[in-house]
Amino acid sequence: MSRNDFADGDAPSIVEELRARRGERTMLHRVEHRDDAPDECTLYPADATPEEIVTTWMTAGEGSFVSLADAR
Repeated sequence: MSRNDFADGDAPSIVEELRARRGERTMLHRVEHRDDAPDECTLYPADATPEEIVTTWMTAGEGSFVSLADAR
């Protein structure tokens, strides 16, 4: 079983919409915590469709990513 940090279908906020109008893209992430497999973190733009999230954007398995503080 897995659990997402964000529920599927979350609508972009007004701030994200204003950024999009200015040509900026808001990037989001979702971490899936799994009991029977390593956790996965997916990075994707706020306007990505559910299909694009799993076929186009980057997903990294646990052990492949570090905290921002550790990367500095």
